[in-house]
Amino acid sequence: MFQNVNFFKSQDSLNNSLKEGKYLLLVAQNSKFELKDLPKDVAIVGGIFPRIVFHEQTYEEGFLLAKMSPCTSALIIEHMDGELEIPDLEKLNSFMIVVDGLSSKIDYFLESFFELIGENAMIIGGGAGKLTLKQEPVIFSNYDMYQDAALIIGSYDLMGVGLKHGWSELEGPFIVTDSKNCELKQINYMDAFKFYKNIIEKHSKTLINKDNFFDIAKGYPFGINRYSKEAIVRDPITTNGNSITLVGNIDINAVISVLKGSKSDLIDASRKAALCAIKNLPNKKPKQALLVDCISRLLYLDTSFEDELRSIANEFDKNTILWGVLSLGEIANVNREKIEFYNKTCVIGAL
Repeated sequence: MFQNVNFFKSQDSLNNSLKEGKYLLLVAQNSKFELKDLPKDVAIVGGIFPRIVFHEQTYEEGFLLAKMSPCTSALIIEHMDGELEIPDLEKLNSFMIVVDGLSSKIDYFLESFFELIGENAMIIGGGAGKLTLKQEPVIFSNYDMYQDAALIIGSYDLMGVGLKHGWSELEGPFIVTDSKNCELKQINYMDAFKFYKNIIEKHSKTLINKDNFFDIAKGYPFGINRYSKEAIVRDPITTNGNSITLVGNIDINAVISVLKGSKSDLIDASRKAALCAIKNLPNKKPKQALLVDCISRLLYLDTSFEDELRSIANEFDKNTILWGVLSLGEIANVNREKIEFYNKTCVIGAL
């Protein structure tokens, strides 16, 4: 899928290294990035993320440049709620998907995209965006920036994918009795924030309000319960005092729980995700480990996030390049039933 990957501290050094070919460019949110300064004689697509990862370090400033292999191509979908008509996708073996992580149109796009791909295709991806949590154009080519958009990178190359999150149930199950897109309005017929507040204050012994909501809620996400499968995590990010805004949609009548985590459980989950990715790459030793890990895992783990990266790297050969992004939502299709949009989850692609 990608021939090589390099890290650059500045756009000047990045621009000087661009030669013929097709490139994926991943930009950390605090970088001095000017779209107009990208060269126009090569093909570039990419996204802006809270942080990027190279080897066992994360960066708020900097650029990752991945050169695509000859059997890999890229396409930007400018409007995720439009009709998808993309020929020959079912022939490709692997995909990397980047979406606008704060869009309400992600589920619609992923469902439409799933109908076009082969049943054995493997998918990794994540939500672009910034920690301001304000939606803005974050997906780009070297000609324009896009909002509510998606980037599809498809390849004939094989990939193994693994994912785990490590969160466990604190209280539940409950029923979502009112919601719209990313807005959770009612749980068990009570205003969502009031319901959530009662649980969190009981267990954390800390008062929660609109001002400190994100700092406390990062340790108590929601889980969408699934029969005999790991819950899909939904990250609560803001509240207006009544409803709660999540990263990703949630349906009315969904069965949910409030989750909790421990640093050791999250770190061990990332190690297991790496093992799954390696196991799922057929007949090949990986040369790259592509990481899509939730930014809120870093905010929760703090300095222990280095242990998460180390636990991932230790499962790969020492010459394997670990690279990727800290995202606003993660994408994978490990169960082959559909493409899921996850939160607070570690997704790894073995390439």
